[in-house]
Amino acid sequence: MNVTSHWRLTLLGGVQVEVEREGQWHTVSIEPRRFALLAYLAAAVSGHLHTRDSLLELLWPERPERLARLALRQSLHHLASRLGPELIVRQGRQLLGVDQERLACDVHRFEAALREGRLRDALAEYRGDFMKGFVLSSQPDSFEDWITRTRLRLLDGAISAVTAVSQQEESGADGASPGLGWVHRALALSPYSETLLGRAVDLRLERGDRGGAVREIQSFSRRLRDEVGLEASERVAGLRARAAGTSGSPHEAARSPVGSLVPVDGLRLELEAVLSGRAERMERPVRSDGSVAEPYTHKLVVERRLVDGRRSAVVQMVEVAD
Repeated sequence: MNVTSHWRLTLLGGVQVEVEREGQWHTVSIEPRRFALLAYLAAAVSGHLHTRDSLLELLWPERPERLARLALRQSLHHLASRLGPELIVRQGRQLLGVDQERLACDVHRFEAALREGRLRDALAEYRGDFMKGFVLSSQPDSFEDWITRTRLRLLDGAISAVTAVSQQEESGADGASPGLGWVHRALALSPYSETLLGRAVDLRLERGDRGGAVREIQSFSRRLRDEVGLEASERVAGLRARAAGTSGSPHEAARSPVGSLVPVDGLRLELEAVLSGRAERMERPVRSDGSVAEPYTHKLVVERRLVDGRRSAVVQMVEVAD
């Protein structure tokens, strides 16, 4: 293979790897666990290399060490034979990575655009959840945890970008709010976020559209009930009262301690995992001031319950002990 090969890796909204040969791009089929190895190496911060031991723990934790190391060697050989030996970067006998100067990855472009404040460029790269639909047979918990953490981090970035763009937009000459379109896009990414619903209601009310605000709340409540089996919270009830003009205080009903700590993504991944039966219980560490910096002061616990014979979920706030 030509030593000047280049590669394109798609990890947002689906997965795909392409290699350039003689000026043409070709999609390459990679066995799933070996694709998982490629994705893990490629999604790392530029220049970061991984130890062989960390890769064994990620993808083959259940195998005896000798067999796990054999599986890693075979996977590296498979990637080299399918994509070219120059793809894999080695440092000594233990450190592994990929040549990120010649491998273009949408995750890197997305995060670079966020860092540089090019929010619309970032959102053009964000075509969906990280590695959406990608599942390994006998998927190790370590790999699933990595996907979940990465997915949440990138989703948070996308939602923050959409929200920021919506706040930058000014109302058009016809009275329409371009910002509302961006909030709707954020809700498409995180359909259970009460924070985003509140932003949509605010924008409707700012232009005097009470009927539209009511419809936003009705649509959100119906989606919450039909898709995850939850009834609207007190916070949503407060928004409904505002939209109807019957609330004396705009934020009076939004003061529940749990609601104030729910992150902007609305605990979407935790709710989906619990309500689909993939997990009985999931936790998310949070801070009381709403930031994501450590140390965390609380955790939100999502547990599956049966209510009147129907699968439901309960979210509880637990203070983290010192």
